[in-house]
Amino acid sequence: MTTPLTLNYKPRSCFLEAHRLIALKSTTALHIGASRRLGKTVFVSAIAAMRALVSTSDIAFIAPTLTQALNVGWRNVLDRLRDVPGLVVKKGEALIEVPAADGGTSTIRFFAGVDDGGAGGVRGYGFDLVIIDEVAQVGSDVYLNAILPTMSGRPNAQLITIGTFRSVDLMYQLHEDIDLAQGEHTITLPASTAGVEAGVFTLQELLAVADKMGGWGKPAFQREYEANRFVTDEEAIIDQALVRAAQERRHSEAMIRQLVQAYPVVVGCDPAPTSDRTIIVVRAGPAILRHVVMQAPTVQEIAHKLLATVREYDADALFIDNGAGGQGPAVMDICRSIGLNPVGVDFGGRPTTESDAYAYANRRAELISAVKTWTERSDCSIPPGEDILREMSAPRYEINSQNRLQVESKKAIRKRIGMSTDFLDALACTMATSALLDREEAVYTVRPRSPDGSRYQTDFEGLKHHRDGFVVLDEVFEPHNTNW
Repeated sequence: MTTPLTLNYKPRSCFLEAHRLIALKSTTALHIGASRRLGKTVFVSAIAAMRALVSTSDIAFIAPTLTQALNVGWRNVLDRLRDVPGLVVKKGEALIEVPAADGGTSTIRFFAGVDDGGAGGVRGYGFDLVIIDEVAQVGSDVYLNAILPTMSGRPNAQLITIGTFRSVDLMYQLHEDIDLAQGEHTITLPASTAGVEAGVFTLQELLAVADKMGGWGKPAFQREYEANRFVTDEEAIIDQALVRAAQERRHSEAMIRQLVQAYPVVVGCDPAPTSDRTIIVVRAGPAILRHVVMQAPTVQEIAHKLLATVREYDADALFIDNGAGGQGPAVMDICRSIGLNPVGVDFGGRPTTESDAYAYANRRAELISAVKTWTERSDCSIPPGEDILREMSAPRYEINSQNRLQVESKKAIRKRIGMSTDFLDALACTMATSALLDREEAVYTVRPRSPDGSRYQTDFEGLKHHRDGFVVLDEVFEPHNTNW
């Protein structure tokens, strides 16, 4: 008679639904956002131990750092398995071998998701179960390029992620992008419900914790204890709540007509390399009139789309990110050859004025700060969509050693959340017009060349009449005029 094994684990009530979902063969992924102090690591270590005991399996336990993986994950897994005979423990290899009920040997390997060269240690392995603890601290590129491939080709492979929400990051995306048809599920475990029901907290204790953190509604408490992923990251330069509010606003056609009369119509473009997407944004004051997404266009296609957009909206200014993977300057050259008058925006360059140079690390910080101010308007509107929300609220900021505001680089954001902020950069380009007005007191026009091809057509009188509050010089801007 086989002696039953005792697992050193008693599940809390808040994790019973998670156990039920994991037991289903149809479940391919389970993403859990949980309050602090619910015993997240104990839960996932028990899942690893149970899977290893039931059937021969290769299991990966990934934590943000190797210290966390070995000192926390390793210790918890061994604690669950302490009464199981026949364990082989190889801490030097970060490996535990477990005798399985079907006669085989399961392996549980421990990895770092951040400090191991981007979880490079998992490459070359194949796993039946991958557990990522504190997934919010793991980068999207690591997840997509190193972790996910380890489950390919494994029938009935499962992915379990767990953690506490931090911002618009990998964890946020996993919870937003689930596909129920593919067997993906999410569970959210707030302290005020799941924690209280499990006996981890009393409401009085939670109120005391909230008071110490500044109040129940404070973002830190909402994220860490109420598992609320929709609150703003304190390090984010643009408030997620303001973006959501702007996405819910709609301007009527009558209001749009008034805005177009009252504000200059500005086109901004973030031209990406040919393998990526290009975004064009058309803005009039608080309203984004249109945004265009072009997948892997050529520079010629971008330029001609800009020409069509400028003509369609009778735009007053065209700004192009001229540092976008080398495409910007080429797009600008073609735009000039077909009669447009673009102005380049160098995000890595100096801010517009000397006073701004003391406040901002570079032009990118200056213009994204302008976007931040714009989102604080009670009448601004932003197109709906989770991708746009993520882009707008993803960039973080810091005050650098020169006491200047510095915004997280596009490359760093892409590494962290797995997507590029193309829409935000195109919108930021439209903010360059206000800086130019402050500096030059001029609106750069983007109308086609006059019939003789010598100068750009302008309509300054009409511009003065329709664009209240904008001062326009009598001089026509020429792209090669170095006096500007």
